[in-house]
Amino acid sequence: MVAFRRYVQGFRGFERDARVFLVATLFSGAAISLFWIDFNLYLAALGFDRSTIGLVAAAGSLTGALTAFPASMISDRVGRRRVMMGAIGLMGAALALLSGVDSLPLVFLLAAMYAAGQQSLFVVQIPFLSEHSRSDQRSELFSLQFALMQVTQVAAAVLGGVTATTIAGALGIGPAEAGVFRIVLLLQTALLIAALLVMTRLRDDRGSATAARTPGAPSRLGRLGIRVTDRRLFVRLLLPGFLIALGAGQVIPFLN
Repeated sequence: MVAFRRYVQGFRGFERDARVFLVATLFSGAAISLFWIDFNLYLAALGFDRSTIGLVAAAGSLTGALTAFPASMISDRVGRRRVMMGAIGLMGAALALLSGVDSLPLVFLLAAMYAAGQQSLFVVQIPFLSEHSRSDQRSELFSLQFALMQVTQVAAAVLGGVTATTIAGALGIGPAEAGVFRIVLLLQTALLIAALLVMTRLRDDRGSATAARTPGAPSRLGRLGIRVTDRRLFVRLLLPGFLIALGAGQVIPFLN
């Protein structure tokens, strides 16, 4: 019982910026969830075949991978807050533009633009939460953020689909037509705008990221802004993540 109380108390007393970020997660997580569910269906409704949809997904994934290191390095210089807000703004702009285009080159460009923003957000939010929490709170903070993401994804999938279908029915649009998914894209844009507005409440953290960095042994990775103090542990963490991502990349884009 004492251990349980101690665990519950770990969820209390989060820093203000951590709480603000959790609220923003509700909106950004909902938008990201809807994108994962509906974007491929939108491309199919536009008339693109499966191989083309796969290429769009691959281009987005590649763009995200190429964005990860620069996003981390830039956040060390200008602050996590600015990078996260820029990332969400980039995602929102990409979705708003995607709702009005059907040209394949533009779809490739905007999908890559969205992926760059999403990856920048994912890469930077972890150190942001670490820097705005005590060491004895991080397990609870990260578990709460993950739980919020999962609940938000389910709620967004259900409510987003119902809302889009209802609006489409009122406008006389078929449930599988591109117009329905355009409505969902605009709904995602609105959610990202809400997340961006919430993030304006975060304090300016320029300089704090650089001060919080831990010096490590010199290595080639240092040129990329990465400082590794335990290379064996780094590899043990990196390799499973790589294998998981490799498998997920073969499955997730084609689930729907």
